[in-house]
Amino acid sequence: MSDVERFLFRYNNLERTKKTLENDLIEATEEYQAQSESLLKPYKLSLAKSGKTNKVYSSVEESVIKIVDVYRSRMERIQMVLVDLDEKQQRIKDTVKMANLNTYEYSYIFMRYFKGYRSWQTAQKLQYSERQTNRFKLSALNKIKAILKDG
Repeated sequence: MSDVERFLFRYNNLERTKKTLENDLIEATEEYQAQSESLLKPYKLSLAKSGKTNKVYSSVEESVIKIVDVYRSRMERIQMVLVDLDEKQQRIKDTVKMANLNTYEYSYIFMRYFKGYRSWQTAQKLQYSERQTNRFKLSALNKIKAILKDG
């Protein structure tokens, strides 16, 4: 497998990682809501002001604040990673776009590397022989390789 193919295959790997992280984010949000609701139901928060700071008098209130901080930081970390993955995917898309591929080449690259189809499935979808789609692939990879060398 060439470096260009590894570069393109990263797109689909990044997509799978994003889906996992999005599920983790949903899970963390649900856990956060469940934890904070279960702690807050039997109690009322009461923050008493004493000068410039607010003092927390209840251990339940302290627990809620810790939960909020823990889950918020976890959700923020996941969101930062998701943004980073989006940027990496966009770089791959931009590189393919700069290569000025023809319709067949782009279709092959899109199906094979972005959607994760196997080469025979891509040939079948394009309604060409595997030999012909292999020519599309080689031509596209050479164009993308030239872009990666320049950039």
